[in-house]
Amino acid sequence: MATPVWGLLEKSQTDPETIEQAIARLILAHEQDEESHLGVGESLASHKASVIIDHVVDSIIADKIKAKEITIEKIDWDQQVIQASFESLDGWGQSKIGVGAALTIYGWACRLTTGNVVGDITKIWIEGMMRSVGFSQDPFFQAMVRFDPDMTTEDVAFGIGDWTPWAATDFFGFRWDSDVSKFYVYYFKNGVETNFELAGFDPAVHSVYRAEMSDNGNTLKFYVDGVLVKTFTSAGISMDSDIYICFANRCDEANYNAAMDVSNVIFSQKY
Repeated sequence: MATPVWGLLEKSQTDPETIEQAIARLILAHEQDEESHLGVGESLASHKASVIIDHVVDSIIADKIKAKEITIEKIDWDQQVIQASFESLDGWGQSKIGVGAALTIYGWACRLTTGNVVGDITKIWIEGMMRSVGFSQDPFFQAMVRFDPDMTTEDVAFGIGDWTPWAATDFFGFRWDSDVSKFYVYYFKNGVETNFELAGFDPAVHSVYRAEMSDNGNTLKFYVDGVLVKTFTSAGISMDSDIYICFANRCDEANYNAAMDVSNVIFSQKY
């Protein structure tokens, strides 16, 4: 005698519906019931009553927030924040060396043009007035930057912690080395540089660069156009600097005034 298949058995002698059909019918009715799980103590009621509705970190994305949904009352500046619009260079430290060296404002961006002698440097920086950049304050910066398409002509460096980004004490950021045609994320700790090459870099494209320090100067994260490209986990930088952020462009080919464009600059750290 063959063993009966339980799910195909009829419910009773008077009801030909099989057990499997009955289960499917009840599940469908449950799914179509708008009040499912809304009773006292049931899952949706508890979810609604929770003080904090937990989600995976970084799981709420921009397209889930309606335009104009976040009002000014909901924005609380609990950190020191600088957002440079480049209407002018008032408030920026400035230096330009050499024939043809220039700092030019284009309303929303600043162009740094080098002098035409190898080693000429053009740079801008923000210096703190009331407080320094602290390794325990989780400082970070973000900026949109574009370099001269002919990258054999200039060295570019930008980041947090010093106004001499090629020979800093404590510093972290990005730099292009024209001698080897390589782009690096890097940091200085007590004057010693550690770097990591980013392959496939295109300097002629406007890109958004972001670097973050956390974990009391141990963790550094670097992003290009929103993509995490490198993490250092034991940097050990004891940064205490008056220089919030610096952008520098250095001539590496004589008689060539190379340009670097900077816009959308943000610096922030904890109070």
